[in-house]
Amino acid sequence: MEALGLRAHGRISLDRKGMVTVLGLYSSHPSNTQIGFYWAVDQRGSLIISTRGNILDYDLLTTNENKLLGDIVGELKSRRLFKVGGALRLVPVVE
Repeated sequence: MEALGLRAHGRISLDRKGMVTVLGLYSSHPSNTQIGFYWAVDQRGSLIISTRGNILDYDLLTTNENKLLGDIVGELKSRRLFKVGGALRLVPVVE
């Protein structure tokens, strides 16, 4: 993980009921995942969130009407994986 310049990384699941689950390094997306993302925190403390290859997932993540991004950041902060004041980078991965 350090060779990639990361302190931590894992998965994010948005299930069919709209619940967000933040998972760690040794995980897979749960079977009830409607939309999945990946997260990482680099050595500088910046949070990186990427999609699993669908531009619609990226749009959902960045839509102002949706509180998804806030839920994800809040959960990572509560686990002390991402600190207040750290940079946030969204990466749309499109196949």
